[in-house]
Amino acid sequence: MKKSILRIEVLFYFLCTPQSKLGSKMYEKREKFSGRLGFILSCIGSSVGIGNVWLFPYRVCENGGAVFILLYIFFVITVGFAGMVGEMAFGRAMQSGPMEAFRKVFENKGWKWGKNLGLIPTINSVLLAIGYSVIIGWVLYFLKESIVASLLWSDTWSKFLKISSNFSNIPYHTAGLMIAFLITVFGIQKGIETINKILMPTFFLFFLLLATRVSFLPRSYLGYKFLTSIDFRYFLNFKTYIYALSQAIFSLSLAGSGMVVYGSYLKKDENIPLCAGYTSLCTILASLLATITIIPSVFSFGMSLKSGPALLFITMPSVFEMVPFGSFFSVLFFVSILFAATTSLINMFEAPIVSIKSHFKLSRFKSALAIFLPATFISITIENKNSVGIWMDIISVYFMPFCALLAAITFFVICGKDFARNEIENGMKRPLTKWFNMSYLMYMLFLVFIYIIEIFGK
Repeated sequence: MKKSILRIEVLFYFLCTPQSKLGSKMYEKREKFSGRLGFILSCIGSSVGIGNVWLFPYRVCENGGAVFILLYIFFVITVGFAGMVGEMAFGRAMQSGPMEAFRKVFENKGWKWGKNLGLIPTINSVLLAIGYSVIIGWVLYFLKESIVASLLWSDTWSKFLKISSNFSNIPYHTAGLMIAFLITVFGIQKGIETINKILMPTFFLFFLLLATRVSFLPRSYLGYKFLTSIDFRYFLNFKTYIYALSQAIFSLSLAGSGMVVYGSYLKKDENIPLCAGYTSLCTILASLLATITIIPSVFSFGMSLKSGPALLFITMPSVFEMVPFGSFFSVLFFVSILFAATTSLINMFEAPIVSIKSHFKLSRFKSALAIFLPATFISITIENKNSVGIWMDIISVYFMPFCALLAAITFFVICGKDFARNEIENGMKRPLTKWFNMSYLMYMLFLVFIYIIEIFGK
């Protein structure tokens, strides 16, 4: 009888606790990052991925070189930084993934459909991971080919066509998913944090070695000249601004899910703006390292700058085939990409895993299995390069900005400016400046702007 009364009292306490605390008591035993370093490296791992290694150099080539780089850096350190701070603080305040976070906020306002809104960024995260896993399969295949030294200029194109058609790369594709599954099953500290502490420093070291080697290639100076020359015509091109802003948001993994769920594992006394600052800085650095590795290589051998996926899987292997110790550097290149892609993939899966775990009260293993099994079967059906290309375009262009906007409005507007400020300032030695109020307003306005342009500007 006493136990029943105690349970009723506990339930009554949770139901009647003022929602201004927004569920802070609900997840006291929730997993946490061991410290600031683990959190920052995990966030860097989430941000640094295929978007930095392939898409950024490709966008640089298409949109004026130095002009695009300058605009990208500007958007990352202004509006992108504000968005990252908001998503991290949103997750920490709610102590939960997107679904529970949205539910808590909207139930506090008397609206019971908050969890449905939280489902949108959660599903978006799964869909993005499904497309991403196909690309990781390609990376694994080319890594194997580099190890056995069978990549030759005469057949890299045929190799890529071979693995980028329907049901053509299942073994390597599923291997990439299995790697991500095993990491997530081990949890936050033993799995996600540990692997990011190893892979992220290694990624930067490897790309630094690659960039150094490329600097000795003949005519590589032409690539550096392109990257440092400012063509002022691109400042007058509206498209340059759109692509630079979109790249900043995509690079920082702002989609109302990944950074929210990582923020939920952050201790209350950690300085979120400081963590977001380090993450933003390293994201910029990763993009620049990839660019000064790939573009001078392409210039050195007179290859096409605008070759899309071929830039990663055909052009670069061809470059390595022509230089001394090319096999070694090819292995180094694809290992680096694999590290970046894997750390991003585990972040994409974390939000849906947490949602399944919380909603159905399952173990982490069962929750991960419930997500990975259907994701594997679906991703196998889009292995064709055209299919995965359309899939990723739809997710990144239409869904990601919408999900990021949803999270921003929920945290900064629905929760309220004072609540958001207090949550962000937890762990800070000094209060936020007025500049931050302007930056998060700009962030939301730019998200609306991008979304409208992408939908109606085609």
